[in-house]
This record gives sequence, structure tokens and C-alpha cells, in this order.
Amino acid sequence: MSNVNEKDEKVYFVQRLVSYLIDILIVMFVATILSMPFQNRDSITKLTKQASEYSTSYMEGKIGISEYMNKTANIEYQLAKANGVSSIITIFLNVLYFVVLQKCLGGQTIGKKVLKIKVIKKDKSDLTMNDMVLRALINNSIWGDIIIAALLLINKNCYFYGSLTIELICFMITAVSIFMVIIRKDGRSVSDLIAKTQVVRED
Repeated sequence: MSNVNEKDEKVYFVQRLVSYLIDILIVMFVATILSMPFQNRDSITKLTKQASEYSTSYMEGKIGISEYMNKTANIEYQLAKANGVSSIITIFLNVLYFVVLQKCLGGQTIGKKVLKIKVIKKDKSDLTMNDMVLRALINNSIWGDIIIAALLLINKNCYFYGSLTIELICFMITAVSIFMVIIRKDGRSVSDLIAKTQVVRED
């Protein structure tokens, strides 16, 4: 068996947070580099400027809520389409990093290695790829990213309101997970309970 503390001491929230931030920065950096050739920066800049202008017009009372929501939905849809390849690359990298790499490294990512923590099965059996998939789908909101990307194939209204709903659900799951990690004696989150895993310290 690996060098895991037999007492399975609770990993503090700040340790998991710092580990996660390191991992996210790594994924975002690589995704940004790989996405550059596929992005139309001028189009994205133009759409972002329009969104800011509509927001200002609404705040100043020049346009009503209905017009603002309609214009915002259209811009968000166009922006998402412009960043479509980038979104797909990010989803792919998240799966590669938080599922494949973490499984190959025995329950660790680069961030977890730095903080000397790791994921194990609650019953101490070997981690499987399915365990990593379940954790990543929930812990890294990959399920939400996939659905939001799929909504681009429908229309702007489905994408705008659907993505808002999915993002709200993901936020709620994250908030509940943070609360659980802080108050539970074993520090298990929503993803840990579903995947039957636990994050522990390494000796």
C-alpha cells in the first residue's frame, strides 16, 4: 500500500483550495496556448465591447430589461460560439488532467503533489478510472461544461437560459461541497460521497 497516513487525517479546506487553484491555473494556461490559433480576437473584443455598452445603457435607463436580456442573450451566444473550440479544448484537458493523469499518478495531480495530499478509496481498495470520472464530472463541473457546449447546437435562448441554470446548479454543488469539506470530520465533499473516495494527507 502507498505511503498514506493510516489515521487518514483530515485535509483542511485551504489545502484542497490551494491544490485546486494550482491545477486550474495549469489547465487554463495550457488551454489558452492551445486555443490561440482558433480564436478570432477581433470578433471577441467587438462582442465584449457591445456587451459592456448594452450593460451601460441598461444601467442608465436607456433600454428596458426585455431589450437588454435579448441583446445580452445574443451576445453571450455569439461569444460562446466564438470560443467554441476553446471550450472543447478545455473540457478535453480537464478530462485528461483530472481523470487520466490523476489516475496514473495514484490519486494525485500536480497541485495535490505540491500540497502532499491524495485521493483514495474510502474502503482502501484501488482507485479505478470510473472513480476518477465520477469525481471529475462533479468536482470540476465537467458535466455542466459538456451540457453547456451542447446547448450551442440549439439556439441562443436555449443556450443563454440553459447555461445560466447549469451554472447555478454547479455553483450550488460547489457551495455545498465547500461546506461539507469544512464541517465534516472526514472532509468528504459531494464528489467524494458519490465516488466513495476521500482526500487524505500523505506522509
